[in-house]
Amino acid sequence: MRFVKIALLVLLLIAALLSLNEIVKDSPSLLIKNFKNKNLDSKTLVLNIKFFGILPAASARIEDLGAEKLDRKSVFHFKATAQTMPYFSKIFQAQMQADSYVDMKNLCPLKFSQQVKTPGTYNYNREIIYDQKQKVMRIGDVQREIFEDTRDPISAIFYLRSQEFEKGREIQTHINTNQKNYIMLARVLDYKQLDINGEKTGYWIVTAEVKRADKSPRHKTSLSIWFFDNKAKTPFLIKIMTSGGLVTASLAGLK
Repeated sequence: MRFVKIALLVLLLIAALLSLNEIVKDSPSLLIKNFKNKNLDSKTLVLNIKFFGILPAASARIEDLGAEKLDRKSVFHFKATAQTMPYFSKIFQAQMQADSYVDMKNLCPLKFSQQVKTPGTYNYNREIIYDQKQKVMRIGDVQREIFEDTRDPISAIFYLRSQEFEKGREIQTHINTNQKNYIMLARVLDYKQLDINGEKTGYWIVTAEVKRADKSPRHKTSLSIWFFDNKAKTPFLIKIMTSGGLVTASLAGLK
C-alpha cells in the first residue's frame, strides 16, 4: 500500500513537471527569445495548439498566399489548416482547412470556405459568400442578414494586424460564419519591451471579447493576443477562454 502511494506521488510529480514545462514553453518572454532574430514578416506561421494550456492537441498553419482575383476583384487570400497531433489522434482525429478571400479595399471577406474531416464520423463543408453592401451573406440557398463590416475569424485577425496600435485604443468588428452575428471588441491593453542582452524587443498585448450581438450571456469568448511590434504585427501567443476551458496557440515556426 505504501508503495502504491509513493508511485502515485511520483506520477503526480512527473505530471506537474510536464505541465510546468508546457506552461514555460508558452511564456511570452521565451517565445520572444526564440523568434526575435527570425524573419517575423514570413508568410507562413506554424502554431501549436494546446487544451487547458498544457495538453498539446493540434498543430496549425496560417498562410498568406498573396494577391488574387475573385470575380474580377482584387483580394488577399489567407489559408489556415490544422490537424490533431499523432498521439492525440488515437482518441480523436480531425483535419481542418479554411480559406478567406479578403477585399483589398475594405479588408472585409468576399468568400470564406471551410472543410472539417473526422474520418469515419463527420465531414463538414461550407462556403459563405458575403455581400457587405447589401448586408447579407449566403450559404448555399440560405441568406442571412449581417452587419456591414462582418468578417470570418481569419480575416478578423488580419484586420486587427492591419490596424495602428496605440495603448487604450478600441477596435470593433463583427463575425459570422454560420447563423448568428457576433461582435468582437478588441482593446490594445499594453505595449512592452523585453531586454535581451542589451537589445530590446517590443510587443503588444491586445485583449478581445467576442459575444453575440443579441446579447445572449451564454455565448461569449475572451481572447488575449501577443503581437510582435513589427510591420506585420506577427502574433506569437493567443489565449482563448471558451466555455470548455482555456485553449492556447503559440508560435512554433516561421516559413
